[in-house]
Amino acid sequence: MSKSKHARASHAYYNQGITYVQDGETDKAITAFTEAIRLNPRLVEAYCNRGVIYGRRGETEKAIADHTKAIRMAPKMAQAYYNRAVAYARQGKTEKAIADYTETIRLNPRLAVVYFNRGIAYGIEGDYNKAIADLTHVIRLDPEKADAYSNRGVFYRKQGETEKAIADYTEAIRLDPDMAEAYFNRGVTYAEHSKTEKAIADYTEAIRLKPTLVSAYFNRRDAYKSLGEYEKANADEAAAIRIVPKMAIEPYCYKQGIAYFAHVGEHDKAINPFEADGLRRIVVSEDRGGLPYNPGIKAEIDANPGLKRMLEEVRDRPCILCGSEPYVNGVYSVPPGHELSQGLLPGKARYCRYSVCERCVSLKGWQERVTARLIESHRAGGFRRMDAVRCDG
Repeated sequence: MSKSKHARASHAYYNQGITYVQDGETDKAITAFTEAIRLNPRLVEAYCNRGVIYGRRGETEKAIADHTKAIRMAPKMAQAYYNRAVAYARQGKTEKAIADYTETIRLNPRLAVVYFNRGIAYGIEGDYNKAIADLTHVIRLDPEKADAYSNRGVFYRKQGETEKAIADYTEAIRLDPDMAEAYFNRGVTYAEHSKTEKAIADYTEAIRLKPTLVSAYFNRRDAYKSLGEYEKANADEAAAIRIVPKMAIEPYCYKQGIAYFAHVGEHDKAINPFEADGLRRIVVSEDRGGLPYNPGIKAEIDANPGLKRMLEEVRDRPCILCGSEPYVNGVYSVPPGHELSQGLLPGKARYCRYSVCERCVSLKGWQERVTARLIESHRAGGFRRMDAVRCDG
């Protein structure tokens, strides 16, 4: 086949791939783009579009490979840098994502979405000033972009600029009255400053707009508890657990148990300790209070001052899975004979501290991942680094 026929055939497959994308047939689209690339290995647009599909399907390594090839062939193509940045962000590689967003902006400084995404990435990295600067620029380019106000409010709040945060959330709500997240974020800020009634009102509106917003139920539960309205608190927790049953494992079922135990007096409703992987989990509150939620292990802790100290100390540990700010904190009770007990002195109670962030705890199978991480570290000789300890009071 001549070069011109190859080129025409390649573009035919490329156009066919675009049609498949528009029809939502991504498997056929990938096949068509792959054939277009086979016929014309320098068809940059085919790499870009195939890479975008790979990224949306979670195949980020393939996506990055396609976008990198596109960049090599067309180093001034802003869209290729942007696409690769999105793939890096999906992998949690925010520094690489920021570098590609920055190059995209250098090549095309008028794309509001790039500033928006880079602002979020800066925020994830903890650089709130740069995050706020980027989101402010987004607002200049697109003054009606409600989620730019809502996210800028999050970063103002993290910097302690409460009034600016509330103003941004309120503006986001004005621009988009159906944005549940803006109500939720404003509720969080109100709650932090003891404006409990306003917080409850915002959580309630967030739940009305988005009934599956689990965090709103848990936050409203805490607000109700602070007012002594424990029946409402338990109702919110039960509603959240019905939405995401997996979340009943930790810490929420424990928290429900202690709510009944401490305030309602129905001791028989307290939930038993959760056991899996041969390890028993003792959970500490996500408010870093240092108290276990399950009343079933209270006697064990009261009888073991060393364990009690460990529960108090674990509260500021970073997430064992990704290093982020902790949300669930606790320890494993390691039984004799378990792999994690090897190398420890016999006759001692064995415990491994751990912390997990809110994002990781929302993912299916996080308990097994924590166990695997502890075992992996133990095998590599990093048991001390993972805070495995002996406690005998």
